[in-house]
Amino acid sequence: MVHAFAASTFYVGSRISCLDISARTVYLSGYAAGMDESPQARACSDRQAELAKALPADVQDLWEALLGFTQEQLMRLLAHCAAITVDAVVRPGSTSPQPLKHAETLAQAVSLDMATHWQPTAANYLGQVTKAVILEVVREGVSGEAAVQLADLKKPAMAEAAERLLADKGWLPQTLRLSLRPPETALM
Repeated sequence: MVHAFAASTFYVGSRISCLDISARTVYLSGYAAGMDESPQARACSDRQAELAKALPADVQDLWEALLGFTQEQLMRLLAHCAAITVDAVVRPGSTSPQPLKHAETLAQAVSLDMATHWQPTAANYLGQVTKAVILEVVREGVSGEAAVQLADLKKPAMAEAAERLLADKGWLPQTLRLSLRPPETALM
């Protein structure tokens, strides 16, 4: 499995494994502005580059190279290949709630707290929603009084002011929040 996942992750366009499985990288930058510059995205990119250095240039040599890896190295490579396939993006018109339910279960199992990884900014969220939504976000994340103070601003100024008010408050849009129910199982 590590061979198949590494081949599809690090060697674009190669179908070398007899296993009919592959790791499809999910690129979140198309869904959230600035995502590639986040510390987590940079760490993932750095890890990808570091792991790539340990792999042979030619996919034909991958199997032999992996035979020389320790169990720890194989698990690290497998974990990376699996991690970059996680797709919990909420898409308009999606008809299957099961992947999102599984994403929430997985997030709970690993104690993911998106508030430590993401903050609403004018660029990544507040500038893309309506003024009414911005006011509701500020009401919820800061206070009703703070929302009232922003009510007469034009949208760009409102989004920037809301960004300052929400800094380090831990507010998240509903799609990034975990429900409070305990995970049913860590292996769903």
